[in-house]
Amino acid sequence: MVLYKVETSITASSGAVSVNTLKAIGGICRQVLVYSASTDTTFNLTLIDEKSRPVRDWTDVTYQINDLSPFPVQGIYTISIAGSTADEEFTVFMGIQES
Repeated sequence: MVLYKVETSITASSGAVSVNTLKAIGGICRQVLVYSASTDTTFNLTLIDEKSRPVRDWTDVTYQINDLSPFPVQGIYTISIAGSTADEEFTVFMGIQES
């Protein structure tokens, strides 16, 4: 079993920002963790697959989302933050278990 992580910091501008992951060969995403620099920042988060389909969608998140619900992954994903109440840094983490 091979585990790897996708981890980066991104900064929102006009309340939005997105980042692409590296290509996942195939496996299970075990964790999606995204948090803002300030504890009172609210934002929407969408995880989009390489065919532009939303895979996961969280709305009105305040400070952080830490989703441990496993789901299959393959290919490149876009992590999109929108509607942020502040233009600030976000930390993004995905834990993936390759099959």
